[in-house]
Amino acid sequence: MKLSIGVYIQPEYKGMELGKEFLRNVFDYCNNNNIKGIHVDFETANLFADKFLRKYFNPLLLSVRRTINKNISD
Repeated sequence: MKLSIGVYIQPEYKGMELGKEFLRNVFDYCNNNNIKGIHVDFETANLFADKFLRKYFNPLLLSVRRTINKNISD
């Protein structure tokens, strides 16, 4: 089974442990349904997500991106 969802916590709700509660529910669901692993993507420019998710997930790969422009020396 493959499932893809998106989650965003609005700034005014940060610090209320909603992300932790969400992950607790996801992990419980996975345990109850014999799902052995999950994958999370986020942009490292999102400092809140970076700090939060690194508490619960181990990085396995690095993806890099560059905007294509005319000046190659950038």
